[in-house]
Amino acid sequence: MVMKKTFLSVLFILTAFLAGAQGLSLEDCLRKAYDNYPLIRQYSLVEQTKDFNLANAAASWIPQLSVSAGAYSFTDILDAESLPVSVDMDNYFLNASVSVRQNIWDGGQTSATRKMINAQAEVDHVQTEVSLYSVREQVQQIYFGILMLDEQIRQNADLQRDIDVVMKTTESLVEQGLASQSDRDEVEVERIKAQQSLAAMKSTRKAYVKILGRFIGEELSDGQEFGKPAVYMPASGGIRPELKLFDAQEDLAETQLKQINSRLMPTVSAFATGMLHTKPVGLIGDKMVLGGISLSWNIGGFYTRKRDVKKIENQLSSIRIQRETFEFQNNLQEETTNGTIEGLLEQIAQDGRIVELRESIKEKSESKVKQGVESVSDLMRNVNAVSLAKSQMALHEMQLLQEMYNLKSIKGE
Repeated sequence: MVMKKTFLSVLFILTAFLAGAQGLSLEDCLRKAYDNYPLIRQYSLVEQTKDFNLANAAASWIPQLSVSAGAYSFTDILDAESLPVSVDMDNYFLNASVSVRQNIWDGGQTSATRKMINAQAEVDHVQTEVSLYSVREQVQQIYFGILMLDEQIRQNADLQRDIDVVMKTTESLVEQGLASQSDRDEVEVERIKAQQSLAAMKSTRKAYVKILGRFIGEELSDGQEFGKPAVYMPASGGIRPELKLFDAQEDLAETQLKQINSRLMPTVSAFATGMLHTKPVGLIGDKMVLGGISLSWNIGGFYTRKRDVKKIENQLSSIRIQRETFEFQNNLQEETTNGTIEGLLEQIAQDGRIVELRESIKEKSESKVKQGVESVSDLMRNVNAVSLAKSQMALHEMQLLQEMYNLKSIKGE
């Protein structure tokens, strides 16, 4: 219970610390990165492909029109007098026909095909979403890297101010003969080291900002400010896109099974044919129309159905194994991240006390140096210790925030 209260108090302090943050937000960067990333265009291509395929599938219900014509010549013909009907026995024959066929029932093949097309489009859509999810993780990593550098730069500024105070104190002591020039030089070395560290951090930040600008498709200035995200509190209802993909893949496999079964059904269609002949026999006119209903049944699907179904069942088994593996790994990541968050909360609770003690030690050291009891080196060491303690606390706070958003990504929220 005590530990829980400590966690909540630290979260409260961190929330207050982050309140009112301004500048380019993490949410803005994620949205712009998604919109700017080339793969986002895959969404529209998936939709266009689905529409084309659905239109092709619907075409099976459009009346099918066919036109044919022929000219035939014979080498041997029968004796017209031996035939019971009057026939013009010239050795050539011309005919033409126009046929129209309309599906009445296709055994559910078109419906199954449409469902499979939609299921395949959903798989492609979610697969793109999975690929884009890695962009979120990269942008978050860069964004928090910039925030950590900003904290380090602020701590460096505090350190340089403390060094300036020590320098003034040391110069005063040198004038009084209580300190030597080497003491002043030692403080100057610490100032130069702090300036070097600041230059390195600014250079790294500049590179990070440039990379982030590439992701979001904007030219960001070196002085661009970035707001600290609000403290993330875990919610329920999130789902990773990988899990959506497994669901879509299972739906696709189910529709493929239905399509296999639909191929085993007979089809019924109506037809009408108009014919024109140049050499009709006595029982058939030179012009005629033929119409009716036909039933066709291709039983070839029965020969391969068992193997086709087995292939789909194997696909479903593979998808389920992949889902179980992903959920296992994702749960491990979630547990590890939760453990890291708890550890950081404990460290932050202790960091505050360490900073207080280091500040107290530094103040006492300043007084002792002025009294000639301690050396400038001792004071400088205590100044660096305060800076390190503050830096550690700021780093832990930012790491806590980053781990919280890592947990948000892991949970798919």
